[in-house]
This record gives sequence, C-alpha cells and structure tokens, in this order.
Amino acid sequence: KWLAGSQPVGGYSIGGHIHFSNIKINAALLRALDNYLGLLVFLIEDPIPAIKRRKKYGYLGDYRLKDYGGFEYRTPASWLVSREVSAAVLCLAKIVSSRYHYLNKNFLNSPEAQAAFYEGNHSFFRKNFTEIWSDLKRTELFPLYAQELEIFREMIENEVQWNEKADFRKAWKIYAGGKAVSPAKKEGKSARANQGGSITANNSVSVSSSPSRRAHSQYNIRTTR
Repeated sequence: KWLAGSQPVGGYSIGGHIHFSNIKINAALLRALDNYLGLLVFLIEDPIPAIKRRKKYGYLGDYRLKDYGGFEYRTPASWLVSREVSAAVLCLAKIVSSRYHYLNKNFLNSPEAQAAFYEGNHSFFRKNFTEIWSDLKRTELFPLYAQELEIFREMIENEVQWNEKADFRKAWKIYAGGKAVSPAKKEGKSARANQGGSITANNSVSVSSSPSRRAHSQYNIRTTR
C-alpha cells in the first residue's frame, strides 16, 4: 500500500514537510504557519495516530533551514491522502507564506491550547475555524484558490477526517503494475505561479458540494460523527 497521514503503519511516523524558498523564516511567519496552516491540517487529520507522531515529530513551530536558502515547515503530517487535500494544503501554504503579515492571530498562545494540540483535541480548536477562515478570505489571494480550499471548509464543518489506512493510489488514480497515471480532470483555474509568494501549487481539482460524497473512499477521508 501507499499510505499517508501521521503514523499509518504502527511505530513509523511520516510527515508532510512543505518547502519554501525566496522568503526568510521569522517569528511572524512561523506563527502564521502554525495558526493558519498547521491548525487546519490538524483539524482534518486522524487524531489517534497524530498523537503518537507528535511524541517525537510534528511539534508546533517545527522547521529546518535548507542549503538552497529556504526552509521546510515540518509540523503537518503527510497530506498526500488525495489530490484534493494535497492541492488545498499547497494553496493554503501559498496564501499564508505570501500574506502572513495580515494573518496575525494566535490561537495557540496558552498552555491549554498547546496541550489540546498535542492531545489531538479537535473540538478545542473547531470553535476558532470561522475566524481563521474569515481572515484567510480577506486576503486578495483567497479568490484565486477558493475552489481548491473549499475541501478544508467542508471537512472541518462536517467533522470529517482523512483515512490514512487507505491506499492513496486509488484517490490519485495511480494504477498498479506500472501502468500510467490517469490524467487529472482539469476544472477551474490551473497553476497560479508568481503571485508574490514562495511556493506554487500546480494542482487543479474539483470540489463536491455534498459533504456525504466526501466520505467516499475515493477521497481517502471518512466521517467521524
């Protein structure tokens, strides 16, 4: 199987490190990544393996400088569970890294909030989602990626988590036996390069308007209610 998530195989943790270049790491950027990217990924991940992973990896503010002059943000688990989720994460990373000066709320600045994060307590932060989403929507880049980002809103508002036990080749339409990858259905806008940020998301995805559809295995996500 090809698996993503936090710890899809017992005792072996994996991460969804996001690499940035053409931007310098600083406290404001790192805080924005934790609050506007890390928290949204946190709210759609499976909390049980996430708790196990964060005993050693995926701490808040976790980054590493790279020899190409940029850095990698190491807090999220592997988000390759589906093309839809992957595109949403990369588009969100684009917005946060490009407009972090305007994304200055800190929902993690108390011992209770940090404990809730490491304990996988989704309900503690779900109440903050509306404010986080509103801040993101106020950025001028949001309309460019609104279609891709919609899966975050659908999953969080409907308390849906990704399924890290499912082989993500099905969600990505990658076939066994060395066969070619099925071409992605292109809908909406494609790449939005050079919009004043540090990364480019080339994924173009379609988002279902029905939350129940999101729970189907082809998206590698599952309902929790």
